[in-house]
Amino acid sequence: MPRQYALILAGITLAACSQTLPPPSNTAHRSLAPPDNGIDLGPVVEIDTAIQELAQGAKPLILPAKIGLARLEKGRITALPASELTLWRDTAKTFGPEFGDFVIVNTVTLDDKAGPPAGRLRHIAAQQGLDYIFAYSVETVSDDVSTGLGILDLTLIGGYIIPSKDILAKVTLSGALIDVTTGHIHASLVGHGRNRGTSPTQKRRRKRHAIEQRAKDAAVRELADQAAQTLKDLAAHQQSSNHKSK
Repeated sequence: MPRQYALILAGITLAACSQTLPPPSNTAHRSLAPPDNGIDLGPVVEIDTAIQELAQGAKPLILPAKIGLARLEKGRITALPASELTLWRDTAKTFGPEFGDFVIVNTVTLDDKAGPPAGRLRHIAAQQGLDYIFAYSVETVSDDVSTGLGILDLTLIGGYIIPSKDILAKVTLSGALIDVTTGHIHASLVGHGRNRGTSPTQKRRRKRHAIEQRAKDAAVRELADQAAQTLKDLAAHQQSSNHKSK
C-alpha cells in the first residue's frame, strides 16, 4: 500500500483489516493476549488490549446501504476523471437493489486546508447520509527513454513529429471500504495497471498524461472488479449469518 495512503488510513482507525468480515468472537481474540512467561512486555499488552477493544466494537457491514466513492491522488481528494467515473458506473450497474445505492462523495465543499483527507471525507459523507465510503488512492510511476531516434530531434521539425521517446506508466491503486461512523475498514484492496506508448520529444508531456490515464483506467477496472466481488462476498456472508440466526 502506498505510504501516502497508509498514513491517511492510519488517521481513520487502528483496526486496518484486510478483507474483513463481521468481527470475530471474543474467543478468537484471546490469542492476542501474551503468554504469562514472567517477561514484562509493558506497552505491548496495552496495544493488544486497544486492538481487541476496537475489533470487538466493530459493526458488521450491513446491506443494503448507501456507499460513496472517493478518489485521492498525491495525498489530496480529487474529482474522478471521466474515464474512471464511467468504469465505476458500469460496475455499479451489475448490482441489484439488495446492495443499496452507489454515489460520488460530494467533494465540491471540501476544503484542502480543513484537516486530514480521511476525516474530511467521513465528515462530508455523514452530511450526505452515507453509510460507507469506498476510497481509493492513486500512485503513478512513469518514465521515458530514447527510442534511438533522438538524433532526429536536432532537425527543425524532428522534435515535433519523430517518436523519439518511449514512455511507460505504472499505476497502483489502494482502496478501502470504510464505515463512515466508526472508521472501521471492512475491506482493503489493490489494483494495478500499466500502459506504454511513444511520443515526439516536444509533445511528451501531453502524451505522458494520456498514457498515464490509460494505465489508471486499467488499474480502476481491476480494482472495481475486486470491489464488486468483495461486496458480493460480504452480502452472501450476511445472508448466511441471517439464516443461521433464525
